[in-house]
Amino acid sequence: MEATKKPRKKRIKKKVEVMPKQEKHKEIDQEVLKKFVGKIENLWKIEAKHLYHNRYRINVWTEIYEEGMFSPTQKIEKSYFVHYKDEKIIDKTIPQKPKQERFF
Repeated sequence: MEATKKPRKKRIKKKVEVMPKQEKHKEIDQEVLKKFVGKIENLWKIEAKHLYHNRYRINVWTEIYEEGMFSPTQKIEKSYFVHYKDEKIIDKTIPQKPKQERFF
């Protein structure tokens, strides 16, 4: 018996579209960030990271010196998801759900 060969499918060449260059996103001014965040104890830095379009993640870092440690500890104290438009910050952070008590 001879093995029959299946006819090969023709490959279709797809056109590759060149993506347009994205506009450089705006940086949020530190004074605007400080005004939005307010007064925070042990503030180390405020960091705004561009996510997409006019959406940013603002992280508020604090620095704590603990006894017996050689260096300070930094941690994110607060974090916000915001829209930045017309030099204004609009908070779109979803609040955390309250923890429910469990009986068991």
